[in-house]
Amino acid sequence: ILSQAFIAAAQSQTLSFHMGAEVSTIDIDMTPASPAKMEQVQSLAAEIVFQNRPVRILSTDRDSLRSLGLRKESSREGEIRVIEVDGFDRSPCGGTHVRSTGEIGLVFISGFERYKGGTRVEFAAGGRALKLLQKDHELLKKLAQTYSTAPEKLVEIAEKLLLERTALS
Repeated sequence: ILSQAFIAAAQSQTLSFHMGAEVSTIDIDMTPASPAKMEQVQSLAAEIVFQNRPVRILSTDRDSLRSLGLRKESSREGEIRVIEVDGFDRSPCGGTHVRSTGEIGLVFISGFERYKGGTRVEFAAGGRALKLLQKDHELLKKLAQTYSTAPEKLVEIAEKLLLERTALS
């Protein structure tokens, strides 16, 4: 879903993909990347997830692949497994998949950086995304408590303290 969301919202292709234990990464051919574009992609992915679209597993052979309108080609021979997110994406993939997009839960882009001429995007989904957001929220609450302020005022306070420190130097 995220790969197709990058194509649809940012005209950026996936170069590689890594599923990690806590967070995952997707390398895309986007330069330059911006927070606004990441928000667009994340919003589209979330929309597809929350629509709870059916996910189907199709089985085909190499000769029939072109007729399916795939997002990416496959170099496999013999029977090829294609995952279809209803009305959004079709891609060859042999991994484990959900029955509907709603089973994925939250999709959260947690960061991005320039990487090998493109952009590496860090993200989490489902329970992993929830854990990441809970951890970040606890950190914000602790920082806000330390500085006796609301979390949304932390940047303002940090900038003020930095200016004061610079003035003392």
